[in-house]
Amino acid sequence: MALATLYQRFRESQLIKGNTILPPRLHGFVVDHKARAVSTEEAEWVAEQLRSQLKIPTTIVPLTWPSATDPKAFETHARTLRYQALGRACRENHINSLMVAHHADDQAETIMMRLLAMRHRSGLQGMRKIYGIPECEGIHGVYQSGGAVYKSLQQFGNHTNTAHNIPFEIEQGGVQVLRPLLKFNKSRLIATCKQHGTSWTEDQTNQDKSLTQRNTVRYIFQNHPLPQALSSSSLVQVAERMQARVDARKSFAEKLFTELPLKLDIQTGSLVVRFPPYESLLAKPILSTTDRAEAMDNAYCLLTRIAELINPVTRSSVSSSAGSVSQIWPELGSAEEVSSSNSTRQKNFTALGVWWQPLESVPTLYGNVESGKYWLLSREPLTSKELQNHSLQVAFPPLSPSELSTSRSRGSTSLQWHFFDNRYWIQVRNNTNQEIILRYMTRSELETISAKGRRTARKLGERSSSKHYYISAVLSLVKPNLLLRGLPALFVRSSDGKDTLIGLPTLNLDIANKQPKSAHTLCDWQVRYKNIDLGARSISDVVVPGINKDVAFAAVASKKSKKRADRELQREGAKVLKKHLEQRSKLVHERWRKEKKFPEPRKIDGERKDGGVQKFNDEPDTSTDQRPQNKRRPLIRKRLVTDTNPLNIADAEHSSEVWDRMLWGKEGSGLKGGKK
Repeated sequence: MALATLYQRFRESQLIKGNTILPPRLHGFVVDHKARAVSTEEAEWVAEQLRSQLKIPTTIVPLTWPSATDPKAFETHARTLRYQALGRACRENHINSLMVAHHADDQAETIMMRLLAMRHRSGLQGMRKIYGIPECEGIHGVYQSGGAVYKSLQQFGNHTNTAHNIPFEIEQGGVQVLRPLLKFNKSRLIATCKQHGTSWTEDQTNQDKSLTQRNTVRYIFQNHPLPQALSSSSLVQVAERMQARVDARKSFAEKLFTELPLKLDIQTGSLVVRFPPYESLLAKPILSTTDRAEAMDNAYCLLTRIAELINPVTRSSVSSSAGSVSQIWPELGSAEEVSSSNSTRQKNFTALGVWWQPLESVPTLYGNVESGKYWLLSREPLTSKELQNHSLQVAFPPLSPSELSTSRSRGSTSLQWHFFDNRYWIQVRNNTNQEIILRYMTRSELETISAKGRRTARKLGERSSSKHYYISAVLSLVKPNLLLRGLPALFVRSSDGKDTLIGLPTLNLDIANKQPKSAHTLCDWQVRYKNIDLGARSISDVVVPGINKDVAFAAVASKKSKKRADRELQREGAKVLKKHLEQRSKLVHERWRKEKKFPEPRKIDGERKDGGVQKFNDEPDTSTDQRPQNKRRPLIRKRLVTDTNPLNIADAEHSSEVWDRMLWGKEGSGLKGGKK
């Protein structure tokens, strides 16, 4: 009641002053927990007070408890159900900011509970003044979604010549929780209500010290003297100092993030990044142990900031990524790590739900990037057991005729959005009479589809009417191939439980149809990437263009053209090499003749037919050769002239050196193995 009173009085004061820009109108929500017999009656009374005293339209939000609820986890379940119900109520009323009346006493209780749970460092920040609504992961329009931006500039089959192409929309929006009263204690708020004639109300379950841990902590604060360090005011100061410290680290990391060379591919959920040097992790030289600790904190904030762009983790812990900092910057590690070799330090590792891999070269998928040492970041690989996890499988049952008629348009609001793997929002309309499953592909399924596409592409050449040629063209652009493991895939599940791959939504690759086109036969889908914070950067500066039909076919055509050019170059090289070897052969024969390695040439009837004397017969003397006439060949010439495979000898100059060493030895002055 204190929050509603203060806000409404402030808005009225602005009206009296004649200000044209006013705070938004309030809409009140009163949660009926259904935990006690009189809770509904109390909720209705509070709603009526808001309507009558403060003229605020109010909605009662009842909670629906599951049939089996552990009484020991009452506080946890109540918090989850409360925020989810409030989130949905905000979505229905088109509200994106939810103000709650948490005060300084609540903050002190939170810090005490975290101390009891041994949560230190950043865990002692307590509740934030502004934060995304908790407990609502996966609820579209509530959790960081509902305001998708930057629509795709290109759709399959409807190419637009644009300078930049984003494959699909990126989510924004969601509900933010605001806590404007964290600096004020409870007694002061009660006095405020009394001054303005507003009734103070409080949930009676808050007085039951045995019901929840928070109630127990609250009872201790109210009825037992505590050391000054554990007083309510001291604990609130701890939270404020820790928040200021964390904000300073994040602010420094944000400056580094803005300057990083970084490219993000939302179709594969991966990125390439070049990290700043070790010296950039602190605004001053890193000399002491304290300096190194501060640099470690800044580095951790930077890695977390980058990983959030692609990881499936909604909350990360310091312990899960503590070792990753020294993997990127060995100077921040222990003495043993600093003295270790570079090859030992910079190797693949996983942290924060991300696979970190150093790159020798940047794949063309990410376009032109600045030179330097880059890392490839992608989703942490899943084990075979994790692939079977039901949380990574979404089932889409067949739609009834009535549902089909109401969801004909793509992106219809009647279809549910699913937050797959906390990375992609996906909506699917099942047009079959079988169940469609969204999941990741297994390794064997990946090998099968890749091999089938390659075989068909080789068989059909450039006949792009084949769906397998099209599949091969698209998949060939996903480099490295390991990124294919992180692609969501759609399968039709038959009655015997067998899954048949029908599409890769993030690549807009329809495998079930015979032709690549935008209208899907077995199912329709719509994909949006999760909400990401790019800071001061624009989407077009960070997100790389998407893979599509035209890009895929152009890449394959370019690859084939390059192969043809390479073959033509090989043929020309073979011709040049053959001519060169023939010339070398003649020189060799002339040298042998001068050194009298061949017998004197024989005359043919003393003179040549044209009247001249034959000076040299380039055939060796075969008078003593007992082989049949058709088997007699100049062996050396055969060896020199016919062995002209350009794939074995790189170029003419190199081949000349090879033949010299073979025929004349290292000094080039005699037959190899013979007399000089």
